Amino acid sequence: MPPPPQSSLRAQHLRAIAYALAGFGCWVMADILMKLAGMSDTPKYELIAIGSFSGMVSIVLFTFVTGDRDQLRPKRYDRLLGLSLLFAVVQYMNLLAVAHMPLANYYVIVFLSPVLLAILSSLFLRERLDMTQAVAVFAGFVGVIVATNPTSLMHPPNDHWIGYAAAGVGVLCFTMQILTVRVLGRSESRIAVALYPRLGPCIISLIAIFYFGAVSIPPDILFYAIAMGAVGGIGWVLIAQAYKLAPVGIIAPF
Repeated sequence: MPPPPQSSLRAQHLRAIAYALAGFGCWVMADILMKLAGMSDTPKYELIAIGSFSGMVSIVLFTFVTGDRDQLRPKRYDRLLGLSLLFAVVQYMNLLAVAHMPLANYYVIVFLSPVLLAILSSLFLRERLDMTQAVAVFAGFVGVIVATNPTSLMHPPNDHWIGYAAAGVGVLCFTMQILTVRVLGRSESRIAVALYPRLGPCIISLIAIFYFGAVSIPPDILFYAIAMGAVGGIGWVLIAQAYKLAPVGIIAPF
């Protein structure tokens, strides 16, 4: 089968970039909501249970609005299970991180992931990373540092080490997660890749609630948790579509 024309490929990459920008915008909003929810005394597993369930609901509703209900059926349950476990670790690590460090510092750590993604995709997925893309990825990371102006990054307070450790583990798992999404995107729909991984953190959190018990959640924290999952869920649909349409080296700088 001949490769698509250059103009068609360029248009496809532009669509992927648009999906990525919209998805990252959703993720920023979800991170703010996660920060607000995570600063409360509500157990993290309870917040993740609510957020994961609301994210699944938002994705299912999205399929009805867009007419993509046929994309709900997965093809490879085993690979989606692995993605689900990674997603659970990332959810817990991110929520723990934002509760123990400034959001600006959190973003500097998190945005190491595009650099790792670009390198690992060229090594393991054999996706070409030319000098222009490499410079763009690095410049994007520098831009994050300039834009966020992180405070006390080199000399954080003593209690911030938990946040930095959690953010580091989250970055590694998130990088593996996106690489898996890139591979699954060749066979799975964007809906399946965004929906079914949420089962992992949802089930784990429900087990934790059953074992440790649940506490009463203030209305504002409940709203933050529900909105966090809903906005983040739509963001995952958009990001999954972006990585399905274009190589990591194209999306990572954005």
